[in-house]
Amino acid sequence: MVDQANLRCVSSAPGVRRARLRALASIAVACLGIGGCGGGSGGASGGGLGGAAAFTVGGFVSGLAGGRVTISDSGAGSITVAANGSFTLPSRLPNYATYAVTITVQPTNPAELCTVTGGDGTIAGTPVTTVNITCAIEAFQITGSVSGLTGPVPGLGFDIVDNVGDQLTMVADGTFTFATPIASGNAFSVTVTRQPTQPAQFCSVAGGSGTVGDQSPVVTITCSSTTATARLLNFASGQLGAIVPDPVRHRLYFAATARNELIVADADTYLVTDHFFVGSAPSAMALSADGSSLYVGLGQGGALVVVDLTTLTTTRWPIATTMGTSRILSLVEVRPGVVLVGGAGAGTGGGYTSGVGNLVTVDFNHGAAVQVAAPSLTLENVSTLTRSPDGRTVYGLGTTYPIGTGSGQQILFALDATQASVPVVTLRTVNSVGDLVLSQDSKQLLTDLNSVYDARTLQPLSNGTLPGGVLGETPDGSFILQARPDGSLARRDSTTFAVGTAYQDDCPAQSIAALTPTLLRGEWLIGDSLDSLCVISTSAPSVAPGVPGDRSLPPWVPDPAWVPWFEYMDGATNDVAFDDARGVVYTANGYALSVDTFSIPQQAVLGSIPVQGRPQVVRLSVDGNTLYVGLSDTGELVTIDLNTKAITQRVNLTSQLGTPIIFRIAEISPGHILVGAIPSNGGIGPNTYLVDVTLADPSSAQRVGCAAGYDGAQPVLSPDHHYLYMVSATSCPPEKRDLTQPGDPVVVSGPQGGYTGGNGLPVVTSDGAYVVSGGVLIDTTTMQQTANYSGGIALASANPDRYYLVTSQQVLTMELHDLKVLAIAQNGCLSTLDIVDGAAISGDEKTVIAFGEGAVLGGVSFELCVTRIEP
Repeated sequence: MVDQANLRCVSSAPGVRRARLRALASIAVACLGIGGCGGGSGGASGGGLGGAAAFTVGGFVSGLAGGRVTISDSGAGSITVAANGSFTLPSRLPNYATYAVTITVQPTNPAELCTVTGGDGTIAGTPVTTVNITCAIEAFQITGSVSGLTGPVPGLGFDIVDNVGDQLTMVADGTFTFATPIASGNAFSVTVTRQPTQPAQFCSVAGGSGTVGDQSPVVTITCSSTTATARLLNFASGQLGAIVPDPVRHRLYFAATARNELIVADADTYLVTDHFFVGSAPSAMALSADGSSLYVGLGQGGALVVVDLTTLTTTRWPIATTMGTSRILSLVEVRPGVVLVGGAGAGTGGGYTSGVGNLVTVDFNHGAAVQVAAPSLTLENVSTLTRSPDGRTVYGLGTTYPIGTGSGQQILFALDATQASVPVVTLRTVNSVGDLVLSQDSKQLLTDLNSVYDARTLQPLSNGTLPGGVLGETPDGSFILQARPDGSLARRDSTTFAVGTAYQDDCPAQSIAALTPTLLRGEWLIGDSLDSLCVISTSAPSVAPGVPGDRSLPPWVPDPAWVPWFEYMDGATNDVAFDDARGVVYTANGYALSVDTFSIPQQAVLGSIPVQGRPQVVRLSVDGNTLYVGLSDTGELVTIDLNTKAITQRVNLTSQLGTPIIFRIAEISPGHILVGAIPSNGGIGPNTYLVDVTLADPSSAQRVGCAAGYDGAQPVLSPDHHYLYMVSATSCPPEKRDLTQPGDPVVVSGPQGGYTGGNGLPVVTSDGAYVVSGGVLIDTTTMQQTANYSGGIALASANPDRYYLVTSQQVLTMELHDLKVLAIAQNGCLSTLDIVDGAAISGDEKTVIAFGEGAVLGGVSFELCVTRIEP
């Protein structure tokens, strides 16, 4: 049979005669002799007259990572492959045809480079299956450009870093390229980690984050700075606290912490229109929701003061007992008429002592009712409180109380402001955060360290990049301003926190402590840690806001007046007592183990009474006939008859006191004495007791007061000897005890450990209204601290609205109500008297004796400084 396929070798051109078919057999043989004209095996196209064999071209794809690659051959066609594996081009090629496989479209998303191996050849009677396509993801270097950088000192400039850790320092405008390529499909980011200085600028990054595509990411960094012309405001007021704008009245309120005053200024001119006393160390302030009142928290007064902004009158609400501290640090109105207040733990003694300070709410809708808020949160201090725009959440910063061993931790917390108890929603530990603002959409929190937290979960969204800076937000939430220590100001979007315009203020160099918007027009107050303020405008930065003029308030302390004085260096005075009737002073001479009789007019010791022990404290009896002497080495109470100068009795109270170191004496009535002591090691600890003894019956000695003991009992009596006050206790709360009732019961307690400041023996004002311990004033009706002025040894006056503060070189006459310094008597005893341990005042209040430690060659001596404060 004749192969029909081979017949295709015969010309089929027109004109071929049928007769030539007779030669068919010969032609067929000829065709077979030359090997045929087409394939006859797999991959060949169909048979029949005129058909020829054809074969496919294909292979295998590997490394494809999700994109599509297009594979082509000019004769075999193209195919787009979306997955790894075998492929076959759509068209077939005849035997002996050549093929050349290429990649015509590379994959994207991610970008890959696919290469062909074995893609060239000739059809050899079988399909081609050996073309290998190998794909690999491409990586690209981040590139970019810098513009606007002006005048940096070479080598300073600014630093940028990408998300794989490459860092570059830019010192001039131009282009840059990060060294490490980043694979396509991966995230990239570029941030500025150090802003330029000299001059300070702010460099912002455009296109600084995203996903690497099929080419190098290009970012643009623009550096700019607009000089904001400032006006310096100096009220000569000492330290300032919070600043609150009042848009309705066009006022600004400044808390003059050092003056205990509120300063009122016009919001256009920034000139002072009023100033008035509000209480001790006003620190935190907030405007009420209806704008009618200003809430003022006292930093040392243990009270919330409400200022009626129509009349500028004040109402004081003590809250120290519930707070557990007299120091208010922060406050916010959580609901109309309900204020959340945060404080700091405080203690008695020479300075700040840690202790628990509760968060409390004060509800003015229900008689200023005070209750503990967020009861599950035990804090040492709450430095910041801020409310969300919808009023549902309050955010705060605080430090946990270091209960047991170890130190407290700083925490960021969120509270539910819709519930009466304002419970904790969530919290997390942070580190060294000083300030925070909430985004306008209430989704994120920005800190002064530039770290960002999710506002719902408090999970960190991004770590901060330094330098950070104090934050402020416009009242309408339109933008945030951030002030950096180098004097630059960054304007941030209030929702995304992205940095826009940068400003360079021309304020004097300062350590920025506050940044406050004045009203809605873009004017800002920049406050340092002392007493100066700068005001700048972001809406008209070339013009200094306000008007020229002197803004200083009248002097808040008078000039010192030099007064007559002299020193007596006896070497070991531990206490003194004036005997006005006899015109002498008795001194406890711890070195000579005697009580000395000292004459002020003669400036000499007239005589001595040996007491066979170290006298620590001397007290004159109310009738003026007996001197009580407490010994600090034998635990004995000694009585001396001042008419005969003879010792009449010695009573040892060591076992009852728990120590031989007698520290304080108070006379209830002639021969009825209260005795206090300090621990034998001289330190602080609740291991000493207050002892009540009737000298006619020494066996009557018994412990009274707090059963746990005191840390150095300092009893002080009301002028009528009706009440006993104990105000230095840390193991027990400050107490007011009724001495006319059996057992001397406590009638009022103050906040435990909740006082700040205080030094020396407490005294009571002549009307019994206040206990004064150093500069600390304690209201005897509540046993709450109401004020604190500096330090020193307090001395009572016959005038109930006055007291005295004695330091190593001054005697200050203080007005109690407004806590104003009325007069300063200046002496020259500072040269030898470094530390004042105690003081006493004559009955006519004209002579003050201070005693304490003075530096001398080879050691420390104890001296007297006698100051005549009135002619």
